[in-house]
Amino acid sequence: MVITPNRFLTFPPISQMLLGQRLIHLIGHHTESQQMLPAMAEMIGLALDVNICILLVGAVGQSSLQGVSWTPSKKILLGTNSPVLKHSWLKAVQVQEYPLLLNSNTTSRQAFQITKDLVMRSGLGLRIVFQNKVNGMVIVGSSQDEKDYSLQEAQLIEIADSLAIANHFFQTLPLNTAETNKINNLNRAVPTDESPILKAWYEATRQKLEQQRSSHDQLIHNIVTIMSDQTRNPLATIRMGIEMLRRNPPSPEKLQQRLDILEQEWRKLNEINEKILQLKTSKFNKTTLQVQKINLTDFVQRLIANYEIKWAEYSKKIVVKTDLPKKALFFDGDINYLQQICDELLINAQKFALKNTDITLKIRESQEKGRPVIVLQLSNLTPSIDSKNLAYFFDPFYREQWVIDNAIAGIGLGLCIIKELVEQLDGRIAVTCDPTEDVDYCLMTFTLTFPLGLMATSISHAD
Repeated sequence: MVITPNRFLTFPPISQMLLGQRLIHLIGHHTESQQMLPAMAEMIGLALDVNICILLVGAVGQSSLQGVSWTPSKKILLGTNSPVLKHSWLKAVQVQEYPLLLNSNTTSRQAFQITKDLVMRSGLGLRIVFQNKVNGMVIVGSSQDEKDYSLQEAQLIEIADSLAIANHFFQTLPLNTAETNKINNLNRAVPTDESPILKAWYEATRQKLEQQRSSHDQLIHNIVTIMSDQTRNPLATIRMGIEMLRRNPPSPEKLQQRLDILEQEWRKLNEINEKILQLKTSKFNKTTLQVQKINLTDFVQRLIANYEIKWAEYSKKIVVKTDLPKKALFFDGDINYLQQICDELLINAQKFALKNTDITLKIRESQEKGRPVIVLQLSNLTPSIDSKNLAYFFDPFYREQWVIDNAIAGIGLGLCIIKELVEQLDGRIAVTCDPTEDVDYCLMTFTLTFPLGLMATSISHAD
């Protein structure tokens, strides 16, 4: 895909621009990155109503990682040797797909020391990704111990693409005064072929759109491949069965056997249809939640007991181990949604877990954004997975190549459906894959986080 820019580019009045547009506009008004980064940090800090904003360009571990810290009273350039860039929390932000919270309950248990007199005690960090590679971070926060960052979380996600292109811009085009002085005012018409800044911006935008097009092409390929693989054999079996019945009318006993085979194949096709309808319902036809107080400890114990009975005759000999709180843990949620989520997770774990290994289910209570949350983790050993592929796990119709090669049943919708259901419960789901002593296997862990209190979404209380 080639984007041909207009000969002249004009912008609306800055007061009418969204934050992402304002960031783009701002780049044309500064002569070098050392001026642009502080100006961008200030714009984001003021727009998101925080008193600390940090912008980083590069990835943790890279020698070129640098950035800027903004507060209403000062701006500080963060060089490659800055202690801020070595904070352990940044590593956690870099591997997390969604904004990650920093507060007194953060795993690192460290306040974010920016200078001797400036400490960020709570905040929110989001990695910035361009062409599937981390090229920076944006961090907003406060010197207060606790703060609600719900609004800032949504705004960070909205500006992520603009920041990704800006960071790519900083890394690939060293700016100097002679070049950028060609742009005096982006509110008037600007010949784009005379502006190195706009040419670089167009190229970065083109690459971003090309990446999106490639993702869409891959999705179409996955759909065609999966539907072909998963429907071809059942349809062939059904057709053959019908032909045999027509040619040689069987005995009552043989007839029943063949009908059973046909029904079994029909069920495979129907399961594919049901999964697609389930995704459609969860994504587009959202129903009103029936919220009730659920004893989560009791719910999980009964759930596991049922699956131990179901799996007793499986050749894999999978065992489910639990780590539950001693006291009863109650959760305000929709029990039908919760049942669907846990069913999909356990079926998924059993399907891909190694033979004669354990599935571990842990539940604990924690704090996030100043409110209590429930954290549910499900882990199992599985063949090693390239960590780069984890970003696609919740995409519809995505399947690992080794799953396809081993003809493991499924069409790649289970995790996508889980994600939709979890988010409707105001929750969040993430997946990690940790190496084991055997390089051929890894420990896969799904982590679900739910609020303990009433959800912010539209709800209806069950009687």
